[in-house]
Amino acid sequence: MAKKGKKPSDAEKKIEKKIETKIDNMIEKEVAEDLEAAEEVKEEVKEEVKAEAEEAKAEVKAVEKKTEEPTEEPKKASSSESSSSGGGSKKKKTSAFWSRVKVTGRVFLHFTKLFLIFTVVILTIAGIVLAIYNNSKKSDEAQYLIMSGKQVEVNGKYLHYVSGGAKDAKVTLVFLHGDRTTDDSVALQPLWKELEDECAYIYVDRSGCGFSDASGEDRDVASLVEETRTAIEKAGAKAPYILVPEGTAGIMALYWADKWPDEVKGIFGLSMVYPEEFDGMKPGDYCGFGDWITMQLFKIGMARLFGGMKPTDPAGIYTEAQMNTRSALVYKGAFTKDMYNEDKAMVDSAKLVEEMGWPKDIPITVLYGNPIMEPYLSLDEEMKARVDAAKEQYPDEDIEAGYYEDERAFYEKKENVTMVEISGPVRVAIYAPKEIAKEMKSFVEKCGLK
Repeated sequence: MAKKGKKPSDAEKKIEKKIETKIDNMIEKEVAEDLEAAEEVKEEVKEEVKAEAEEAKAEVKAVEKKTEEPTEEPKKASSSESSSSGGGSKKKKTSAFWSRVKVTGRVFLHFTKLFLIFTVVILTIAGIVLAIYNNSKKSDEAQYLIMSGKQVEVNGKYLHYVSGGAKDAKVTLVFLHGDRTTDDSVALQPLWKELEDECAYIYVDRSGCGFSDASGEDRDVASLVEETRTAIEKAGAKAPYILVPEGTAGIMALYWADKWPDEVKGIFGLSMVYPEEFDGMKPGDYCGFGDWITMQLFKIGMARLFGGMKPTDPAGIYTEAQMNTRSALVYKGAFTKDMYNEDKAMVDSAKLVEEMGWPKDIPITVLYGNPIMEPYLSLDEEMKARVDAAKEQYPDEDIEAGYYEDERAFYEKKENVTMVEISGPVRVAIYAPKEIAKEMKSFVEKCGLK
């Protein structure tokens, strides 16, 4: 097999192709055997249910016949004896009724058993077919999985990083991707292109994301930051840093600034999440059993059935090759075990950072993409319809301003924070790289590091 980061030779490609073909043949053979076995089980259960149903019918007829048989005419009896005889007749009828109920219940249980077996068989077959299809697609998409950066070893695993920009820059912008994000090494390229003339930057795919190896370990905020710090140091980056967190990576950035204040000279957040957003939540509220099921389904390719998983290019800023790579990365690891572990620890991580306190000695700018602002709103027909309906229902309300009302109220209480809103999706970096770069360069100047 080819070494990490190196293009495989023709001979290696042929060997890999033979292995893939052999694996596919083995899977197809196993599927055929499973189908044949399933049909046999199905027929056996049918025969069993049919036999027991006939037996049940015979039991019902026997009970009914016994109930209807004429009894010998009794001798004259007293009124009390006659009353007692009537009670015995009722008992016989009641016994016959419950016999029918029991028999009917048995038949129902057997048909339920048949239905469940049939359902399991169908779902198993569907899962196997989807897994085969997913493996085939991943094999086709492997040609697009070309690393744009390099790798460093951290804790025995290889992490992928991308760096570049002005070599004489006084500060390095450290980009931190949000949870369940796997394609930022490509998605952020248009933004980096706008920054490279004035700023130095570095980005790391965390374990289990993008081109990085999986760790399979706990993913609390402390381990995430330590892993990233180690990776960028090994890659040659040096403080001071301006942290650029996206989404939930805001928890990482705040922890980093609290823990190593000498390294961090500022935070420029992109739709950044802050710890107080998790107040009142339990870990299972943010990541629970449903997420675990989702992770298992995504392993066999379920992500391909959800249109919302496919990367988008609303502003037309990506090349075809970039979009192919983004898609391949998403379908390769849309929701990995490391992502799941990170989400599972998110609420506790947020609580820890909130207890550590808000960093007050550095400037912070948070830039949000507002999807109900024009011109982006016109690109999203579904969102536009919802906004138009809301405006009609609440004509006196400022719908646009209300989208980030809670965030605005929170940041107004922070003296060192500036909040900026621009038109765009929540994941704003894929839509407005020029506007973001302009704001970011101004922020670097504000930090006195231009």
